[in-house]
Amino acid sequence: MNTQPDIRKTIIAGAALLALAAQAQSSDSQKVEVSGSAQRDQPGVSAAALRGATQIDKTPQSVVVITRDLIDEQGAQTLTEALGNVSAVRGTDVRDQFNFGLRIRGFDAGVLVDGLALPGQFTTPDSLAGVKRIEVVKGPAGTLYGGSQSAGNAGFIGGVVAISTAAPEARPITQASIRLGSRHERALALDLNRPLGSQ
Repeated sequence: MNTQPDIRKTIIAGAALLALAAQAQSSDSQKVEVSGSAQRDQPGVSAAALRGATQIDKTPQSVVVITRDLIDEQGAQTLTEALGNVSAVRGTDVRDQFNFGLRIRGFDAGVLVDGLALPGQFTTPDSLAGVKRIEVVKGPAGTLYGGSQSAGNAGFIGGVVAISTAAPEARPITQASIRLGSRHERALALDLNRPLGSQ
């Protein structure tokens, strides 16, 4: 019985396996970085749904974004007026003393301003001056913002209304608006943006 060809085949097979393993190991050690960004201020991007800029179509919750342009086009002065076109959202009503919080799909909703919950029971901002966009996230969001601990408006079971204010800019900006209407309607808004230093 000739064992020398069997040994030769075994050595060749072993060498081939070692070469394949070395090639696989060298390809595993390559570092691959994938980076990308979504523009937070685009209408199709939500920053509140997953606590980071995410395309709305890739978000597992119902999200509605109200831009500053839409707020201005509709002439909305309060958060309740701005939320008028969002389905399943009930805003506050000044005629009803027991209607002091926002509700989404019939459950209490939290209000966040730049990611921070407004504490207490009366959490609906009166003015939209300086608001850049409003995001409505429908459904439970307590795990993301601590709403299960009754932060804000007795919990975020119904969802979250996230308000983003205009970010400071390096250049000076001054905006003023006056609104006069019937039934003694008067409104004044002033937005000043001044850099703190030269750099």
